[in-house]
Amino acid sequence: MRYIGFLLIFLRSRIPDFLSIPLANTLLVAVPVMLAWGLDAYAGERLRIRLGLAWLAVSLVLLVVVTYGQSRFNVRVFTVAILHLAIYTVIAIRLLRLHDGGVRLQQIVIAVLFLVSAAAMGARGFVSIAGPAQEGLFVSSPSSVIGFLESFIMPICVAIGLLSMVVRKTQVEREKTISDLGVALGRVKTLAVCSRSAHPARKSGMKGKLARSGALRPRSF
Repeated sequence: MRYIGFLLIFLRSRIPDFLSIPLANTLLVAVPVMLAWGLDAYAGERLRIRLGLAWLAVSLVLLVVVTYGQSRFNVRVFTVAILHLAIYTVIAIRLLRLHDGGVRLQQIVIAVLFLVSAAAMGARGFVSIAGPAQEGLFVSSPSSVIGFLESFIMPICVAIGLLSMVVRKTQVEREKTISDLGVALGRVKTLAVCSRSAHPARKSGMKGKLARSGALRPRSF
């Protein structure tokens, strides 16, 4: 999704502006939204699909407004940066609220990565508004440098972190399953031993009862 958005951005001036600006940037915003859905699935919670789609719809409307309602490129950059900052912050907070003991360290590291991305987007938004007017995305400027670094470096780091978290959680669950299975087998073995030791006692007890009742005495005719 991210690379489709970048492809549309690179084709600017060759395709309609709606595709290369509002739609392309909405696709970039869709990437962290899908990460949030994945986090819902990871935590075993209900997927917040409607909320994510509503956020994408709001993003598209805002990008259409700042694209066709005014001509300042810096305003578009600021809008995209704020949209990313908001969703990155939400994901980081949700990660920090998870309490999976076996993968807590990985969750904290990934949350920090998202907070770094949010800070980068905040810096980009501030530079785009406070700095000089920027003529285009491919013009060298602090805002462009921050944007490209965040767009290409952070996704790789986040992907590695998420993969590490999932692998570690799988290992923890497998170890827990093996431990539970060992405990269950131990209980079954204990019950079997107790049953075998109790069987002769029950048998001798029955013989005693029969002897006392006269059932085992020889009958005379």
